[in-house]
Amino acid sequence: MSSFTHFVSVHHERRRDTTAILAPEDMDFDDDFIKFDYVRHIRLYTLSVLLTTVAAFALSTIPLWLATTPRAIRVDDLLVPTALWALSYTLQKHVDDWSPWWRVTALLRAGLHTVLLLSAPYLLRLAHHADFPMPSKRDEVVFVRTWVVGMTWALVEAFVSIRSAYRSMRLYEPQPPHLLDDEDADDLDEEASVISTNLSLLNTLHKRAEMEAALAGVAFIDIPLFILALQRVTMVLLSLGTTLLLSATWYTRMTFGYSLSVTLGCFAVQALIGNLRAPQVRVYVGLVLGLGVFFAGLGVWGVLE
Repeated sequence: MSSFTHFVSVHHERRRDTTAILAPEDMDFDDDFIKFDYVRHIRLYTLSVLLTTVAAFALSTIPLWLATTPRAIRVDDLLVPTALWALSYTLQKHVDDWSPWWRVTALLRAGLHTVLLLSAPYLLRLAHHADFPMPSKRDEVVFVRTWVVGMTWALVEAFVSIRSAYRSMRLYEPQPPHLLDDEDADDLDEEASVISTNLSLLNTLHKRAEMEAALAGVAFIDIPLFILALQRVTMVLLSLGTTLLLSATWYTRMTFGYSLSVTLGCFAVQALIGNLRAPQVRVYVGLVLGLGVFFAGLGVWGVLE
């Protein structure tokens, strides 16, 4: 018998502990029941989070329908924020390699997010095409274009986040460890299959542990679906509000002090949210800040007057 087979046999009595990791303690360990509960969680997530996301974006299109001077959406208003968000996402994935401290990495991510979103209205020359020296809702063409940039940024973020959520939930899909029977102990093919399966399980458990460490020890499937749905609304508010505020900094009538304070304020909001690890705290604080940023952006453009 190989050393790995011996390892599996010795740990046969620990199977209940491994199964407990794969399912809540108060759950029956019947595979069919566990699979049914997993599938049910996926369906509830799809029903609640996806519908909330669609509703949030549907409501965010209201300014486009209320514009008195309808205008076709420009392709560059979609491509530029999409490309910048993709660049931001790619760079942020490598931030952990730059610094071992998660608080520092949160600041770096916030800086990348703010700088790249700030560059979107500059690359599109929104302020250059404005009819007014200051941001105004009366300049419907530029306002709508700015709004579309914010919506696109939020849409791409939502797509990637939802896809990532499904991948995270897959880490909790029941995968009981495979053990060798005595009669199969000398079967090399069977042993290789068991080794491959259990190594895959260990890799899944490792990824799950890393993800839960990033969530302050909270299992992803234990996060209430209401919180995940509320997070989608929060990100739409933050994206729209931040885009409106940062776009206004490029107007000629805006002083350097004002532009700098707005940019630093947007960075501070992103940094504060990024430094919160507990999911519920992060979403609730993000919602409050998102509402503030959103209405501040509307106020800068005179929408609230």
